[in-house]
Amino acid sequence: MMTTEPITESEMTFGPFTEGHCFYIEKSVTYKKIENGVKIAEFLVLKQKKGKGLAVWIIEAKKSAPASKGIDPFEEQLKEICSKLTSEESNEYLKELQEKITGDKLRNYIKELREQAAISPFDKYIKEICEKFINSLALIISILLKQDDESDELSNLFKELDLASIQFILVLVIKEAKLLWLPDLQNALSKALRPTVKIWAVSEPSVLVLNEQGARDRGLIV
Repeated sequence: MMTTEPITESEMTFGPFTEGHCFYIEKSVTYKKIENGVKIAEFLVLKQKKGKGLAVWIIEAKKSAPASKGIDPFEEQLKEICSKLTSEESNEYLKELQEKITGDKLRNYIKELREQAAISPFDKYIKEICEKFINSLALIISILLKQDDESDELSNLFKELDLASIQFILVLVIKEAKLLWLPDLQNALSKALRPTVKIWAVSEPSVLVLNEQGARDRGLIV
């Protein structure tokens, strides 16, 4: 659905927006038809390009992000186990743990822990964000190509976009991110989205990772 009203996501308030410029894709009728199992970004906003025309900014908001370096996921799993063993429910958890580590089960249990920890929290985070951006990109292009009842949700400004020259800016806004974190996050996200850039026959998407102040500086938060 189109909106001019402020949008609150991850304890940040975006907007308000100029009429016809913001498509709240997460709340759209089109998305509601397919949302089961399909992750998507929060909203799309049209912003003026440096040259002529408008670019589509796809916005995903998060409150925080995991550290990119210095964390051993397997060690974190072991810390969690130790924490449970010293909790008030330790007796019940100890019984559960003993069942898992009896005899030959110990080796298999450790193997399971390592497999679960093979993907770090940071990598899982980046994967989830990529999935949302890719799905959002696919959905908006699908709507623009069909130009049927689904496209009635869009303003004329969106409908008149030229797919041959359209520019997409994929923007992750993290409320609590420090400036020092942003380069690692942006590099990881850009690398993960590289296949998407090659697949779509549209102008190369740009990737931005901003904190709350950065989003305010770019006019997303007033």
